[in-house]
Amino acid sequence: ATNIGVTASVQGDKLVLRSTGGGSESLRVQEVGDGHTAEDLGFDAGHSNSTTGTLTGDTIVYLSTASRLASLNDGLGIRHALAGGDFVVEAGDTSFTVDMGDLLSSTTRLERLNHGQGVRLGRIKITARDRTTAEVDLAGATSIGDIKQKIEAAFEGKRIAVVMNGSHLTISDNTDITNLSANQKSDFIIEDVTGYGAADLGIAGRSTTAAIQGRDVLHMDTLADAVSAINYAVGNQNAAQQRLLTAAIGPDGQGLTLSRPDGTFTLKALSSGASQALQDLGFQTGTYPYMGGGAIAIGTRIIGGLNTVLLKTLNGGAGFSGSTLQVTANGRTATLDLATARTLAEVADALNAAKDANGQSLGISAGYDATGTRLQVTNATDNTAITISGDLATSLGLAQTGSTIKSNNLQRQYVGETTRLADLNAGRGVAQGKFKITTSSGVSTTVDLSATSITTLGDVIDEINGLNLGARAGLNATGDGLLITDTAGGSGTLEIEEDGGRTAHDLNILGTATGGQLDGSYEFKLNIGGSDTLETLASRISSSTTLAQGTILNDGTGATPYRLSITALVSGARGALLIDDSQVNLGVATLTQAQDARLLYGSDPNSGVLVTSADNTFADVVPGLTLTAASVDARPVTVTVDRDLSSLLDTLSGLVDDYNSAVDRMKDVSAYDAETETAGILRGESTLYSVQSRLRRMFTGAVATSGSFTRLSQLGLKSGSEGHLSFDEDKFKAAYAQDPDAVQSFFTDAEDGVAVGMKKQIEAITTSGGLIAKRTQTFDSQRTLLEERITRLNDRLDRKRAQLERDFQAMESALAILQTQQQQITAMASQLSGLSSTSSG
Repeated sequence: ATNIGVTASVQGDKLVLRSTGGGSESLRVQEVGDGHTAEDLGFDAGHSNSTTGTLTGDTIVYLSTASRLASLNDGLGIRHALAGGDFVVEAGDTSFTVDMGDLLSSTTRLERLNHGQGVRLGRIKITARDRTTAEVDLAGATSIGDIKQKIEAAFEGKRIAVVMNGSHLTISDNTDITNLSANQKSDFIIEDVTGYGAADLGIAGRSTTAAIQGRDVLHMDTLADAVSAINYAVGNQNAAQQRLLTAAIGPDGQGLTLSRPDGTFTLKALSSGASQALQDLGFQTGTYPYMGGGAIAIGTRIIGGLNTVLLKTLNGGAGFSGSTLQVTANGRTATLDLATARTLAEVADALNAAKDANGQSLGISAGYDATGTRLQVTNATDNTAITISGDLATSLGLAQTGSTIKSNNLQRQYVGETTRLADLNAGRGVAQGKFKITTSSGVSTTVDLSATSITTLGDVIDEINGLNLGARAGLNATGDGLLITDTAGGSGTLEIEEDGGRTAHDLNILGTATGGQLDGSYEFKLNIGGSDTLETLASRISSSTTLAQGTILNDGTGATPYRLSITALVSGARGALLIDDSQVNLGVATLTQAQDARLLYGSDPNSGVLVTSADNTFADVVPGLTLTAASVDARPVTVTVDRDLSSLLDTLSGLVDDYNSAVDRMKDVSAYDAETETAGILRGESTLYSVQSRLRRMFTGAVATSGSFTRLSQLGLKSGSEGHLSFDEDKFKAAYAQDPDAVQSFFTDAEDGVAVGMKKQIEAITTSGGLIAKRTQTFDSQRTLLEERITRLNDRLDRKRAQLERDFQAMESALAILQTQQQQITAMASQLSGLSSTSSG
């Protein structure tokens, strides 16, 4: 586009510049200003001048330790196991497992930490919360377990505990400081004395609570992490502490090598089969023999090319079989052996360079068709037919005869187990929620993907398969979506429905299965029949795809003014649509090329920074500044940035409102109503008054800053009636206008700022060791004592009741006996009375 008679093209992993003048003209590339763009594009020393009219740059696509694992294998990444190891290495009598997970364990070697940079050991100092201190010498430690043992042994009674939490360490201080006075207490502090052990272990710091949570120190993000996982695997050492197997980036920068200097080694997959890391790193299982200078395994290419893809990621990720192409064109024949080809460009380049046995060019041109999904070979000499055969040609679909030959759709795999859900749907992501699966046997199960730990398609697959619900999840054969297969074997039909969200829709698996399968391919195939019209086709595109919207365009010409318009639903370069209409020939042409908005930041166009945005909004070009581009302009635009007080005023006003609300709430719970003689639930509670006092001092006391402001009242926050605060915005604005830096320091100073002081005070009130927690513990203790007393009293009452019941039963028995005796005496008396009457008669 420079219009100076120079064209640019790609050759392998290099850029090539050619003069279009037709002669051997001089070409020169040099930097402008202090930049290094030319060097980064491969035109550095030795590649910056040419007198032949052609200038070939240096290789600019290669692996480095900083290469992201997610970018390898054409963006499919490395499928390593989360835990349990990835593959086994046998070296002589030694066998060890390579674990590429990022979960710390007691055996994790320190050399693996910090992207393979390890830990610079020395002495660290630990200050417990009771001001007790201890220095710990970490020298000699080789594993996380050693670190744990040394730190915990420094304090008696297991007061300091080291816990491995995922990728970081958590150090806890279990010292009981309940009965200590304020001047006997301290923050929990870990610091380096010599070396950088605490910093490199991620545990250096200060905490007002009982724990320091370290930063992540074990990663699996870059190639350096993968290499370190092999080189510092547990067991990858002999008795002399020498490494048995060494992983490194290969000399061509395209793959890795594994080497053992003194013997044969064998690579084995784990029986669980949970990891594909060995394959994704470019290696195969098997034995690699000692060849005099050592044994070496040379991995295949795992990084894509400058304008091509890896052959192994085509055909849905299965790659292609065969290695032979035989081409006949223009009366000449060439046989190509592409066994060493690793990229599609290497296949195309081999076809373009094909020569017969006499060294004569075949006169053909190889490239890609208009869709970019097929390899295309054309007779560049005339329109006569060419013929291609061979096992690789059959696998590619090139085994044909014609003046132009197109392969099958090469079906590049662009979705894998490591694909992030956030990257699907052209960056719009997947709504993480629930959906319901009903299998052919009629059993329904809800799949819940709302957990924050579910971030990749692999997590989705594991979640579905882990439910054992009669449906199996995996990747489809085309490598562009999920495949759900019914395994229940019932007479019904597999169906997936939403459960209150759009998760199944975003995963493209919503609907009813065909042939027992639901294919969630993100490649939409629309079958067009004789009854279709432009309107129905536009409607089907809008309703059936998540990528584009179809409409009808009237261009206002002739008898057939109507055209089908297909517009991406995603803005920017990510909205590029690939439309293959080769079977129906709709004559689709690109009207607007998908591209990001571009903005050159800087005063000098030659050294400015080019930033891009998919939606014309540029966030954080300058920290905290968002720019929205309204139109295109080649002229420089000056943006004036001033301080915006509105958000700060809103924050302070909200702080006052929250404080006043807290004051009102405390008044309510401590109030007394004389008329109803009703007391608030916390009436007379001393802790409540302590909280009130601390909050009041927090807002009215002096702040020991070095600036010109020492009290909030100087900035418009002052005490009002009934214990409330008021905020004078005008006074704050005046103070801010006078000295904005002093106002900022007053609030944000790391040591003495108001924010730090408020945080400490609030933590002293609310945290686990704070005022409220202690009072709660007291209440809990009192409640426990009362409950124990109630239990004892209930026991006594139960025993007393049992005794009274026994006494009552005894009394009832005695009364019954007395009543019986009384009845007997009465009867006897009656009899005696009768006898007396008879005798008198």
